[in-house]
Amino acid sequence: MPGPTTEVLNDDIRELKGDLRDIRSNLDVLKADVHRIDVGLAELRAEFRFAKWLLGLLLALTISGIGGGIWQAATLTAEVKHLAGVVATPGPRPAPPGLTSPPR
Repeated sequence: MPGPTTEVLNDDIRELKGDLRDIRSNLDVLKADVHRIDVGLAELRAEFRFAKWLLGLLLALTISGIGGGIWQAATLTAEVKHLAGVVATPGPRPAPPGLTSPPR
């Protein structure tokens, strides 16, 4: 036999069921937000990976350019020293180091 206590409990159960539906819908929204954030972080990681690769390539090219410049400067210095010796001494002269044929 239903009484005032049963009606109050039924009302409480209805409210709890409504609250549970609200929580479930909020949970779905939260899951969608977490997924959106996860996708955004994955894109950010990919962009950082590309930037890291690009920075490594730039650093490698810079180092090789510096090495090539040092090599060219050393070759030029050797040629200048050889030409200075050629001008200072008369007669036939040997080829400078690093050159395969004698200068013309």
